[in-house]
Amino acid sequence: MPVDHRRIQGPECSEDYRKPKTLDAALLKKGSRRADGRKCGEQRKIFLKPGVVSQAKGSAYIELDHTKVICSVFDPREKASRNLEQQTVRGEIFCEFKFASFSGVQRRSHQQEADDKEYSLLLKNALEPAVCLHEFPNFQVDVQVLVLQDDGSSLAAAITCAGLALADAAVPMYDLPVGLSKAFSGDTEFFDPTGAEERMCLRGVDGESDHGVFTIGFLPTFNQVSQLFHSGHISSDRFGKMISEVGTLAAEVHKAVQAILLSAVKSSIDSSDNSKLLL
Repeated sequence: MPVDHRRIQGPECSEDYRKPKTLDAALLKKGSRRADGRKCGEQRKIFLKPGVVSQAKGSAYIELDHTKVICSVFDPREKASRNLEQQTVRGEIFCEFKFASFSGVQRRSHQQEADDKEYSLLLKNALEPAVCLHEFPNFQVDVQVLVLQDDGSSLAAAITCAGLALADAAVPMYDLPVGLSKAFSGDTEFFDPTGAEERMCLRGVDGESDHGVFTIGFLPTFNQVSQLFHSGHISSDRFGKMISEVGTLAAEVHKAVQAILLSAVKSSIDSSDNSKLLL
């Protein structure tokens, strides 16, 4: 691969090491609100819209303030199998997760990077328990997720958006999966963290033992965890406590997703009835 040896192989920019420390102190001040005005246990306002991609079987778009994700689901297609032994009685979900090149402060490659591939696998593991895979044996459903703007909780937003897109595509499902994320450093926890809060909690502050970002895929109807991903360090007691807390918060997000889906179905029925009257 050709390399430009005349270009300086160094970081694109640098910051004063004292700046992150000042920012961390401001974010972790007890009794105060976060930078966007929310309380520590408060979620950002959610905007959901199904059926945004006309070329796809089903699609959805989600906004969590400055985090914007779009998902497309395509018709099931037969898996490539050379003989009968390779054919399976269960279907399969293929997930492709990608950050847009303009999604963050630093420009990304137009090809999948390491974190894109990791999130693709995590998204697949979160969606598979919610889908009735036995309904389409030896077939594959393609799910494509594109993060248009990343300001934290992108994986959690992708799980929720993909679940709505699968329902919009009329894929048989047991439940609508919901993604939730929590960042913590010491005794301070941020529900639905922003990008700055995630970066701060991944670094840790003042040598605190517990720090990191916790993302979970949840099936509220069955009260089951479909996928769990954690970066950082956490004690076993706190780990179990956070899972139980997330279950309560997931029910609220699940109701919002159900309401959006129900509204979309009603509008689709009304439009079909109006077209029949015109005929």
